[in-house]
Order: sequence, then C-alpha cells, then structure tokens
Amino acid sequence: MILRLATDEDLDGVVVAGLRRRFPRLDLLRVVEAGLGGRPDEAVLEWAAAEGRILFSRDRRTMRSAAYARITEGKPMPGLFLLKPESPPRLILGSLEAVLHCSEPWEWADQVVFIPL
Repeated sequence: MILRLATDEDLDGVVVAGLRRRFPRLDLLRVVEAGLGGRPDEAVLEWAAAEGRILFSRDRRTMRSAAYARITEGKPMPGLFLLKPESPPRLILGSLEAVLHCSEPWEWADQVVFIPL
C-alpha cells in the first residue's frame, strides 16, 4: 500500500517540490491546499487522521506535543515525521524515499519519527 502524506504549512516548498519531482504519483497534500492554513496543530492532526495521512512538519515544539497527546488519549494518529533542523533537502528526500519504498502505512501509526533517519 502506498503511504498517503500531508505537509504542515511550515514545510518549505523545496522538499515538497523535490518529493513531487521524484514521485509524480505520490499522494501528497499540503495542509494549506486542504484549507487548513493557520489552524491549530490539534485540528491539523485530526484532519490527517481522518484522511489517513502521515503528516510531516518542521514544528518540533508544538506539533510533537500535540501528536503525543493524541496517542496518549487513544486517538488515531497515522504518524508524524518531524524534520530535523538544518537538514539539507537532499538528506530529507533520501530518507523519505527510503520510507516510501520500504515501509507500509501501519508501521508509522502512533509514531513520531525524526527525519533524516
């Protein structure tokens, strides 16, 4: 099964463009494209769960705590990939490429993972 992804609004366009270029058929939706720009982290995570999308973000402070709160409360969370600060796009894209080729969606459920791996 293919991973369904979503990107938080804090993610720069370089990574998104790189993913779309490498994987033209990737099911990737930006939060702002879904009309969720400016919404609280909890609302974004709720939407991602309802859509079955793993979210990736640079927001290690508030998004991480919101994701752990969902897990603690027993709410569904397809997964959260947090990008390490200062990581060059090529390392981020390389890790995401490995994830896309070598894993299944269920492997990331209730997980908060730092990228690059």
